[in-house]
Amino acid sequence: MPGTTDETKTATAVEEPVDFEGDELRLFEPAHEEVSEDTAESIPLWKKVVAGAGLLAGVLVLVLLFESVSSNQDEPVSGIPLSLIEAEPEPPPPDTLRIRFDEVRERWNALEQAPLISTPLRRFSEPGELDSFLHRFDASTQVVGAYQDDGEWMVALMFQSDLRQAVASQMYLHMCHTLHPFSPDCIEAYQDTGLGGLPFAEHTATDSETSWQFEGNTWRMTVANGEITIRVLAPTSE
Repeated sequence: MPGTTDETKTATAVEEPVDFEGDELRLFEPAHEEVSEDTAESIPLWKKVVAGAGLLAGVLVLVLLFESVSSNQDEPVSGIPLSLIEAEPEPPPPDTLRIRFDEVRERWNALEQAPLISTPLRRFSEPGELDSFLHRFDASTQVVGAYQDDGEWMVALMFQSDLRQAVASQMYLHMCHTLHPFSPDCIEAYQDTGLGGLPFAEHTATDSETSWQFEGNTWRMTVANGEITIRVLAPTSE
């Protein structure tokens, strides 16, 4: 207004001075507003206490949260390590050979003695509750089996071969190892009961049939028409 002196001064920003020290270029640190002792002493004591207590409580909460997260990561569920929580395998039904269809080939070849099953077993859908499979080693040697539709548990296994084949006299080893891996009792039962303690050749001179029981299953060896057939049957499949 006319006649009035404006004593208000406009503050202008002043850039920080640049300080050169040797080859380095740096800016002076910005000035901080100092709080006088009189101002600090004017803050009520109760505000200082409240502020300190709030800061301490915040630190305590962070510590407790960190410990809680760490303990939850280290402790297993319900006190049991996850690696030990596994589903129990399904027990084999009592009226089977206690081996599944998908285990036959692996166990048969585990003996590492000819003849080996080199291709997947051929499966056949049959009427009723059983299906079957077949594998031919050659024109005169084969292995056949029957298994349940439900669960694919084996109920019968049969080997058949021409007596002139070199594997004919040793095939019982594959049969025993497939159904009873590494069981000397199965081999002994075949030799002592199946063959009656006699050499294999004496059983091939004339047609014959021998049966015996091993672990609840029926083993049957038949020699007829120049062929040998070894069958293993579960109790309910006869």
